[in-house]
Amino acid sequence: MNNLDNLKLQRVVMEVFGGCNYTCQMCPQSNPGRGSNFTRKMSLKNFEKILDDLTPKYGSPQINLEGSGEPTMAKDLDLYIAAVKKRNLKCFMYCNGARLNGDFMKRVVDAGIDFIRISVIGYNKDLYKKWMNIDNFELILNNIK
Repeated sequence: MNNLDNLKLQRVVMEVFGGCNYTCQMCPQSNPGRGSNFTRKMSLKNFEKILDDLTPKYGSPQINLEGSGEPTMAKDLDLYIAAVKKRNLKCFMYCNGARLNGDFMKRVVDAGIDFIRISVIGYNKDLYKKWMNIDNFELILNNIK
């Protein structure tokens, strides 16, 4: 009997987009950076195949859209979320929040995202800019609101 036969996963982390719109000083992707083969978007077809291979064989894991890349860089992120929700799975996302506004944010919410965590390093504008290497503190606060 294979040790994986009875494995039931609780969470699966899937990086749908390997690139990022930030160059945070603490991120290993920023310095020295990742090669171009790591900064691409996973195709929706491959994403759905992985989801289908996971369930029901390995249970009903929560799907986290994250990694070293920024998931909101995928312009069609709502389609990935919808694919997760179509399979009755929870969908979480960890992101920097810079693109979470307007129609894009509406599509993400309407697709059924269950949880969004926004990474904010620095409790004020100056520290945010120092650590995140971009002056988006006010943008992120407005997007959260």
